[in-house]
Amino acid sequence: MPIAEIQGKVISGNLSLDGSSAMRRTANISLVADEYENDLTDTKHLLSINKKIEVLIGFTNTTGEYTDFPVLWFPQGTYVIITPNISHGMNGINISLTLHDKMALLNGECGGTLPASIIFH
Repeated sequence: MPIAEIQGKVISGNLSLDGSSAMRRTANISLVADEYENDLTDTKHLLSINKKIEVLIGFTNTTGEYTDFPVLWFPQGTYVIITPNISHGMNGINISLTLHDKMALLNGECGGTLPASIIFH
């Protein structure tokens, strides 16, 4: 079940599919999201390493078909966030994500540093 939804306008990005590789799907996405609707300044935001997200691409429905849907959504797969980057700009919040498919959870590719002293129990 989805926890939250973040919508924005994609500035740049790519999705790569390679059936012969263990890491079948990779993606880089940069988008601008509206701060008010998404509240990404919250300290418990969901865009962090090892979080799984589903990527969908939506197109405005200009056809005479499916008139109940103003936007047609096409699923592009489930990915794990490898490198998140969030910055504030004049147009809203700039989000840049490097994504790999779920194999990244198994092959040790997800990693990082802890930003402060942490006590593990």
